Amino acid sequence: MRLGDLLHEKTIKLDLHANNKQAAIEELVDALIDAHEIPLSMRSHALEIVKEREKEASTGLEYGVAAPHGLSDRVDDIIVALGTCRVGIPFDSVDGIAARIVVLILFPRRSFHGNIQTMAGIAHLLSNSKLRDAIRAANSSAEVLKIIRDEESKEPFHAHLAK
Repeated sequence: MRLGDLLHEKTIKLDLHANNKQAAIEELVDALIDAHEIPLSMRSHALEIVKEREKEASTGLEYGVAAPHGLSDRVDDIIVALGTCRVGIPFDSVDGIAARIVVLILFPRRSFHGNIQTMAGIAHLLSNSKLRDAIRAANSSAEVLKIIRDEESKEPFHAHLAK
């Protein structure tokens, strides 16, 4: 699935207040609760599965992007929140750059192949420096969503992720 299909305005949070990765993860889990994507009763579970995944290896990617994620038996579909941060959040990334775009993903445990494709598609999409700059400069969730969907509608990216 494409990122633009997984997000909606209420799951995009501009200007995260977090100054560390755990606080960023908490803010984005809370955004999912506020958007009614997951119930409040699932908060501790969501935080735990993402924390456990972070213990295995950091989910800080390159270019100021982080994609904390976890596998859950309590979700049937991929659930995503995206946050931006002007100052950057240390995420132990491969290139040492603090994350200014954080994509939190809750994956259903039963859907391994779809999870891998989605993660690869998100990493590929956010490797585009012009797209990252546009997302960071956006003034609203609606603008972020439009930027992502417009980029995903272009060829060859669309063909790369079709399925």
